[in-house]
Amino acid sequence: MYLEDDANDAELARHELLRTAKIRDWRPVSTREAFAKTLSARTPDLILSDYSLPNFDGREALLMARALCPSVPFIFVSGKLGEELAIETLKLGATDYVLKRGLSRLSPAVNRAIAEAESIRSRTEAQAALASQGALLTRIIDAIPDVIYAINTEGRLTVANRALLQVLESSADAVLGHRLAEFGNFAKVPAGDRSGAEADEDMDLMRSRRAVTEREVRWLDREQKQCWHLQSKLPLVDPASQAVTGLVTVSRDVTQSRMHEREVLEITEREQRRIGSDLHDGLGQELTGLGLMIQALEKELQREKSPHLAQLHKIGEVLQSAFASARSVARALAPINLDQGGLESALEQLAQHCTELFGIDCKFQGAPPPAATLSDSASTHLYRIAQEAMVNAAKHARPRHITVSLQEVGADLELTIVDDGTGFDPLPHAPKGMGLKTMAYRARMLNGSLSVTRVAGGGTRVQCRLPILSNQRRP
Repeated sequence: MYLEDDANDAELARHELLRTAKIRDWRPVSTREAFAKTLSARTPDLILSDYSLPNFDGREALLMARALCPSVPFIFVSGKLGEELAIETLKLGATDYVLKRGLSRLSPAVNRAIAEAESIRSRTEAQAALASQGALLTRIIDAIPDVIYAINTEGRLTVANRALLQVLESSADAVLGHRLAEFGNFAKVPAGDRSGAEADEDMDLMRSRRAVTEREVRWLDREQKQCWHLQSKLPLVDPASQAVTGLVTVSRDVTQSRMHEREVLEITEREQRRIGSDLHDGLGQELTGLGLMIQALEKELQREKSPHLAQLHKIGEVLQSAFASARSVARALAPINLDQGGLESALEQLAQHCTELFGIDCKFQGAPPPAATLSDSASTHLYRIAQEAMVNAAKHARPRHITVSLQEVGADLELTIVDDGTGFDPLPHAPKGMGLKTMAYRARMLNGSLSVTRVAGGGTRVQCRLPILSNQRRP
């Protein structure tokens, strides 16, 4: 659109533009009413305007255009425009100005203005699309009950979903730009074998570009009660420069699940101990009484020189075998008797049994004082871990020696099983059997940790470490 009251000047400008610029539609107007009507009917791609008009000037036209279509380029084409006035129009929002005596500049000015407007429009649309996607992403992560947040390379929060804000009891404005360590109600307890500050770990993950997937960690909630979370961390990489720009963390609260699992496992262990005790005290005593009766009958048949003596002797041997099997099953179901030596005695018997069963030199080194204070459940878990580790070593590593030790390390109790066998592959991607997973699970149930490492010179070390205080036997 061209606002010009002189038809000759309008035609000269049109001729110049048709020669060098791409003009699809030319709409000349000469009055204020026609200018306003044209702007209201259809937004033009470009506005050209003379500055001096009867009863209407270019400054007023510029203000009207900026109010109705602020993104449309506006170029003054004037016969005379002083420097001060030109600067004023540019400050008011004009894109450029061209003098009528120099129309050769009109086409370049128009082409440049249209290109700049298109670039600005493209950026605006892209920013609007990004803002829309960002709003959608914010709604999505706010709807997820897991704690989700992202930090930049300085460790400051850039994203915090609703779940995290609820934990921090704060607003997004008060959280973003700060470090998590600044919030006291987000304290974290290192889980067993984890060491070092959380911030240091995050920085290391960003430097190494490593990811962490569903690692279990323990936190203290607002009431200082322990809770469990499955945590995953992934470095954020800029697709253009491939530079690491931050780290995103997703943390799922599995406290209730872990508590239920622990309760089910403890109920199972108690039921096994009850069945084991019933076998030992019930069936075992009955088999013992039956054995004594057979011995008395055998003596009677010996005096009578009965031909049934040999058959009765075989019955006695079968009974002895059944009694041994019942004792073995009872010991497996209820391996620990806290009234008869507790965990230390059970581990010592386990070592002796391993020696007899596999022909391997198995030894136990105990530390009675701390172990004697453990609860039935904790003692049974430790026994099962030692049993699994020793059986695995005996069956798969072909060791000559296995050593089981139990010792107090600060406020923790440490169970260690070391063998001198062929070892194993400790790398994270190595396949893990159910035995190792079960041992790790039992360790977690005790608020402890399990590590499996190579021994220098060959062999394997299985180590379970747990806090004594939270696993003590209650009076």
